[in-house]
Amino acid sequence: MFISTGLDGAMEMNGRVTLQQMIATGGPATEQAANTALSGDIAQVRQFLTAN
Repeated sequence: MFISTGLDGAMEMNGRVTLQQMIATGGPATEQAANTALSGDIAQVRQFLTAN
């Protein structure tokens, strides 16, 4: 139980931290798009992080 729920939570936090780093280091368009994803649910975060 802990592994599956703990891992999911850690992966979500990792994705959100990655977005915050992108906001801090990216240009204006990246900042805007990352902020939009960050204000959404985890599916939006994952979609942003895996988009080509």
